[in-house]
Amino acid sequence: ILMCLSMICGNLKPMTLEDPEMLPDFASMFTYLPFILSLISVIGVNHSIYDDYNTKWMLYSYTLPVKPVKAIGVRYLAGAIVLGICFLYGSVHGLILSCITGISLTLELFQNMAIILVLATFIFSLLLPMGLKYKLANKVSNRCIIVVCLLYLSVAILLFTKYSGTSGDATLEKDIQRFIEFYRTARDILVPLTPLMIVAILGCSLLISIKFYQRRH
Repeated sequence: ILMCLSMICGNLKPMTLEDPEMLPDFASMFTYLPFILSLISVIGVNHSIYDDYNTKWMLYSYTLPVKPVKAIGVRYLAGAIVLGICFLYGSVHGLILSCITGISLTLELFQNMAIILVLATFIFSLLLPMGLKYKLANKVSNRCIIVVCLLYLSVAILLFTKYSGTSGDATLEKDIQRFIEFYRTARDILVPLTPLMIVAILGCSLLISIKFYQRRH
């Protein structure tokens, strides 16, 4: 909000006066940024598993008359609530910026937020079963770092191999344009299915987590 006020009547105003088209880009960027940063808070739900193992609470929980569905399901419920609050926070933040800057929000912005929400749900649903299986945060983080590094190296080698020629820049520009068109087409198809995808991802992850929990039990 402070950045948008600065763009209208503060230090960033000369920049937006020179290029008025930058104002919508700034408004969109400062809508996505707090939304994405707020999604980090869902890690706290995953980290509670490591705390339960460290404090021996997980061992004690096995003696309680609570079914595995409830014991694990409450964590997914907490994660779903946090993800919903994050999406609501991002939407309200965007409306506030829209009121300040006078720029109307586009449907594309909320569609992109929905896609980001699905990706965040997938990451949450992936890390929670891993926490139940490996018990220690460093084991999970090490495996995630290895996978990310391997993916990064694979993509880097692929890009270098494909675009290292003399016509690499022109080919890269065409491929980027094709990817943007493909993303927009896929987004228009997937966004109406966002609730179903989120429920399916959380449901599959819940079943896997219950199995890990029962093995530990």
